[in-house]
Amino acid sequence: MKPRIYCLFFLSCAVFFCGCPIASKSPISSPKDSAADTRLAGKWSAISLTITPGRSPWMHAEEYDRTTSGQLAKYDFFPTVIGKYRFLNVQPYEQKNGRYYKMKGTYYLMRYEISENGTLTLWTIPNAKAAQIIRSGKLKGHVGKGDSDVYFADTSENIRNFIQHADIEALFSEKTDHIYQKLR
Repeated sequence: MKPRIYCLFFLSCAVFFCGCPIASKSPISSPKDSAADTRLAGKWSAISLTITPGRSPWMHAEEYDRTTSGQLAKYDFFPTVIGKYRFLNVQPYEQKNGRYYKMKGTYYLMRYEISENGTLTLWTIPNAKAAQIIRSGKLKGHVGKGDSDVYFADTSENIRNFIQHADIEALFSEKTDHIYQKLR
């Protein structure tokens, strides 16, 4: 399945991220170099989002539609820390014949912050900015017509190195539509 199809799937079910974060064939770092952020575990408002610990550093998220009690999406993810910033390397699942399968080789890259009062905020890289990074040769990747179907196809080392030397707040500048409050 191509990243464009991932994005279409993602757009059809992703209330958690409210948009299509930039896809990458590699995470920002290896899970071996990460530790779970247990502050993410629990139930969150805005939608019915539950995050549970998995095999460290991996965590698992499931979201449900409150109006129908139907499951919308599943994700596995692990964090990466670069300086004072935290990132999520998210692997979505796709649904086929009523079953969920992890979409191997695809990571959505997001920056996140959890405030002292338990508010979770997520940011993504805007498509146009990611397209510019790829076109300028700073990272390998693909850009479709009109800056659509954008994804990184570089190594974790190169992605992490690029992020380390970037203005991170300017790079991950697109705040998602939802801000989540931890319920428990």
